[in-house]
Amino acid sequence: MRRAAGVRAHRLLPEPARHDCSDAALVAELVEHPGRPGRFGLVDRSGETWTGTRSDGTVQTVEPGRRVPLRSGLDLDLGGGVRAVVRAR
Repeated sequence: MRRAAGVRAHRLLPEPARHDCSDAALVAELVEHPGRPGRFGLVDRSGETWTGTRSDGTVQTVEPGRRVPLRSGLDLDLGGGVRAVVRAR
């Protein structure tokens, strides 16, 4: 993802009926930490609470509007059976 990239709801479906690119369909937004350039996170724009499990096994809830830092090994449950795993390059 590039800076200020977003994930829309239709990207999380195997066979979306339509491709809604409006702001209302925004589920996640990639943001850079304001005080730490080069550090990125995902902001929950979905309206649902996410659950993140870090590589050390600790669990973090991510409320709508909140950010979760992107770290290798982070396993995010975005709801609706959708999972995302952060991997280092």
